[in-house]
Amino acid sequence: MENRLSLKDYLEKYLIFEFDFLTEDVKDKVDVADDDCYMLCYGFCDEFGKLSFYVLAIGNDVENCTKGLEKPTMLKTYAASQMLKYPFEEIEPSQAAKEKCENFLNLKEPLSDNDSIHIARRMPFFDDFRDIDYPDIVQAQLLDLDKARSIRLRIVEASAPGIVVAKAIDDDQENKIKKGDLFNIFPSFFDGEKIILALRKENVVISNTDGNLLQAEDDLEKLLMSKIEETLEEIKVRLTNKEKFKC
Repeated sequence: MENRLSLKDYLEKYLIFEFDFLTEDVKDKVDVADDDCYMLCYGFCDEFGKLSFYVLAIGNDVENCTKGLEKPTMLKTYAASQMLKYPFEEIEPSQAAKEKCENFLNLKEPLSDNDSIHIARRMPFFDDFRDIDYPDIVQAQLLDLDKARSIRLRIVEASAPGIVVAKAIDDDQENKIKKGDLFNIFPSFFDGEKIILALRKENVVISNTDGNLLQAEDDLEKLLMSKIEETLEEIKVRLTNKEKFKC
């Protein structure tokens, strides 16, 4: 699995991207000079979970990326897969940039930091398995006897004690999966490789839960993995009777 940038490094952040040519895309909205090679963007997931970068302004320098900032609409919108191949750096936004985002993207009441989806998006273990344009969709491995089959699931909830719930995004006749079927997914290892292990929700029983969401701490991933260790051990012995999984 190819290492990727962490989602938390660019989601809901004000970023300056450097290009040699893409600023030409906004010349119908603002005058573009030859040295305007920088774009001020904001990374945001819409209600469908699609991650896009919204262009607030352009400029000829990181410190002078304000051309078009006064316009009420975004200059351009790009899919994440178009943008993340270019270099960028995070900046402290001006008040004008914040207000433009708030007005255009309705950020005055964003998801709270302890919202279940936000919590899952801050879990770094999932970063290598996320769809670039729809980061709540992850590539997981469905346990089938002593084999693991690859499936794509959308994360819908993260709650105590470190259980992440995801649902099938498509029908899968081979694996007897219907769109919307629910799974619990876990960070795990298979034959020495890091994977996301998926188990049907009805096959996972967690006791002594208090229903509280995980807290946003620096060691969130460590907490997640330690909380599910005993549960995974019981599941793997029951389903495979082999020591292939280690969490």
